[in-house]
Amino acid sequence: MGAYKHNYDAIIEQRAIAAKQELATLAEAFMRYDGDGNGHLDRQELEAALADLEVPAGEVDVDNLFKSLDANSDGVIQLTE
Repeated sequence: MGAYKHNYDAIIEQRAIAAKQELATLAEAFMRYDGDGNGHLDRQELEAALADLEVPAGEVDVDNLFKSLDANSDGVIQLTE
């Protein structure tokens, strides 16, 4: 049981480290596209991000994407959403 618990703890720790790294990467990208530095993305900043990522204009329904990312429906996307 001791070896199993040790392996389980190691897996949990590895996943926690990976999650922190992914969150840091996401936060960095978010700040990169937050053009005015106000802590959230508006629709224009989302469109600019998609263009920078070379997503073809007709490939993504920006309205639906924005609505799905704007969880609290306040008209902007915060990193915590």
